[in-house]
Amino acid sequence: MGINEGRVRDWRKQKHQRRCASLLAGGLQAFLRSLFFPEFM
Repeated sequence: MGINEGRVRDWRKQKHQRRCASLLAGGLQAFLRSLFFPEFM
């Protein structure tokens, strides 16, 4: 039970980190796009 709990906690942490990373990447892409292609925004 303890091992499974640790696994679930690690999985949730990884999921959260991945979501934060993808949000960061998306924000960066949008920022770069607005910087280089302002006519498309």
